Formats: sequence, structure tokens, C-alpha cells
Amino acid sequence: MSRRLVLCTLLLVALNACSLIKPWHQNGLDLYLLAPQHGPTPALYQQKLNLIANGDERQVLVALKIDTSKIKLRALLPTGQSLYSIEYDGKTISEQNIANVALPAEEILAMLQFALWPSHILYKTYDASEHWQIEETQEYRLLSYNGKSKLRVDFVSKDTIHLTNYSHQYEVNVETLEYKKL
Repeated sequence: MSRRLVLCTLLLVALNACSLIKPWHQNGLDLYLLAPQHGPTPALYQQKLNLIANGDERQVLVALKIDTSKIKLRALLPTGQSLYSIEYDGKTISEQNIANVALPAEEILAMLQFALWPSHILYKTYDASEHWQIEETQEYRLLSYNGKSKLRVDFVSKDTIHLTNYSHQYEVNVETLEYKKL
């Protein structure tokens, strides 16, 4: 099979994965993006994300760089070709949609932050509104609004987390392939 045909096929698979997720601003409240300076230890994460929606599962690779000044997330095809990138400095978001697809990168970034940021920052951010509740144990974090579950993070193992977005009815399995402190 020609190289171009393989590349086109992989691109179509990735685009199809993005279409599995319902428009994310229609059902419920947006999650907060958290300031990078209050985040975890500066690090570079190489992760494999399996998006599960409507009974289908698709895979995207993610490079996530967190330091005290900004967060960078780049979504890639399994071949390494860039699909989408997002950069957040605590005030401004810049996005580059290379494949011109509807991908909830901002929401996935907020979900990853909810999983990675220290508990006291989450409580401070979400408790600013009396309607948010956070339930937390060693095994999971659950974010609710007015008693209705919005987001759950299950800490499956040292390198694997499972995110459930109840508002938009999809799940993301996140496997950290490489972690490097900066």
C-alpha cells in the first residue's frame, strides 16, 4: 500500500474519532482551566489517549508539557503527525487546529488538569462557586455540580487514569508512556 494511502487512512481514522464526541459546549457547564503556576511539578508527558464514545473507541497520542509559565498540549496521530495543539499561559489560550477537526482539546486539557493538579488548588477553584462539589479518595476524584456528577477521574495505576465525562457522555483512558521532570 502506498505511503500516501496509509497516511490518508490514518488521518480519516483520527478524524472519525473526533466525530464520536458530542459538541462539548451544549450539555452543561464548562470545566475550569487552571493556572500553570499552581500545577504539578514541571514535566513532559507522552500519553496515549483512548477516546470511548457511542460504543466506539479511537486512539490519539498526546504530548503534554507543563511548566510554571504555560501548558502545551499537542494531539498526534499514532504515526506522529500533528492534529491539534493548544497552549495556555493561565490567561490566554492559543489553538492550532492543523487537521481542521472538531476536537474538544480545551476540555481534555481541563480534564487532565483535574487529574494532575494538587487537591488544594481544585478545592480553591471549584469551591469558589457553592454549586460545585469535589469528592476525593486515593482511588478517584469526582466533580459534581448541584449534586449531578460531571467528571470522574479513576487512578487505575501509577501510569494509567480513566476519565469519565458524564456531561458529554464519553470516556478517556490515559496511559502515560513517558514522564520526564523538567
